Amino acid sequence: MKTLLRMACVASLILLAAGCASSGSSYAATKVSPFSVDQTYMGQVEAIARRRGVDVHWVNPPRVGQDEVAKR
Repeated sequence: MKTLLRMACVASLILLAAGCASSGSSYAATKVSPFSVDQTYMGQVEAIARRRGVDVHWVNPPRVGQDEVAKR
């Protein structure tokens, strides 16, 4: 019975250690987005809003693809 209990404890510790082990540097890597914020459009909207006395708070700013950024 003691042997079975020891084996169960050792097995659970091994599984626990494997679950807590680092999975590599994938968390540290920064993702490069193929999109960037469309500053031109945001500037136009904010200028119109300022003239009308409205405050604009961007929750989801407009995005533009990298190929469109290269064209500008």
